[in-house]
Amino acid sequence: MEPTDFEVNPRFVFLGDSIVSDWRNPLATTSRAVLTALGNLGFEAIYLEPRRNNATVGLLNQRGAEPVQLFNSLRADVQYRTFDLPARWEARVWIGQFAATAGVIVALEGTPEMVESAAMEFASEDVQILVERSELDDDWGRTVVQRFDHEEESIGFRPAVLPHVWEGERSGTVLVAYDDAELARAVADRVPGARRIVSGSADLPDWEFVPEIALPPVYGATERVLVVDAADRALAPARVWLPRANGAAAWGVVGEDAWVEPSVSAGLDDLQDVWQGEQSELPERLDANWVAQGLVDLYRFRSRLQTGPEGG
Repeated sequence: MEPTDFEVNPRFVFLGDSIVSDWRNPLATTSRAVLTALGNLGFEAIYLEPRRNNATVGLLNQRGAEPVQLFNSLRADVQYRTFDLPARWEARVWIGQFAATAGVIVALEGTPEMVESAAMEFASEDVQILVERSELDDDWGRTVVQRFDHEEESIGFRPAVLPHVWEGERSGTVLVAYDDAELARAVADRVPGARRIVSGSADLPDWEFVPEIALPPVYGATERVLVVDAADRALAPARVWLPRANGAAAWGVVGEDAWVEPSVSAGLDDLQDVWQGEQSELPERLDANWVAQGLVDLYRFRSRLQTGPEGG
């Protein structure tokens, strides 16, 4: 944990879709990494997710309670609470209990509109309100968080992952399927020696199920990783950067009609050539440590504007 230069550290409160369940929910990949990085910097961060949200209900229905229990075991350092969605007329009072002790409230994609609107009413010298928005018009998965009242004050948010160095030998190829069973089987036919893992909603009963929360050690021992995603997107870039951040060469495989940023994706017919060139290092803006520091700096910058350079 790093020391900080605040007299009292700001508390970060995140609102959004599930952080516990990544079932058709790649937001969880980034949120887990950023909250962990904030904790490593010495800041308290808590994530609030609606009870009975689609990601958690879908996970429980398909995979049972074990992945949730595994998350609670492996990521005990990540604070989260589930909440029952308040009535519209109660939203302001409900969010007020968190605004009273927060320095920063971050409304991520998936935050109910009435809760996001209620949070904005608490923007003040003491509480900074940030909202997540798509960064590009032809969005392929990149977002920013920005001050709702000063959009020019923003920082990249998704995709972000935590880099980790693993010791030991690496070997083999792992194929990880999230939601597209048909494409996953087509890829498996072209890499017959790969370890086959399903980590999402794809109906692949003959494959090994490994929740995403348990994948980093797998990636840390693997030489090559292929990711098949797809649900309401062709590929969530964070799901490719996760194995790369853990030291494995990795590509996301997409279908013929999908366009995804070429730095993370390859077509089914290109699998023979994807391993020939070197992959770039994790870009700074995709490092959750950089995102966490940026969120702290946004607060520091605004605080100094409000109080003056000497804090008075």
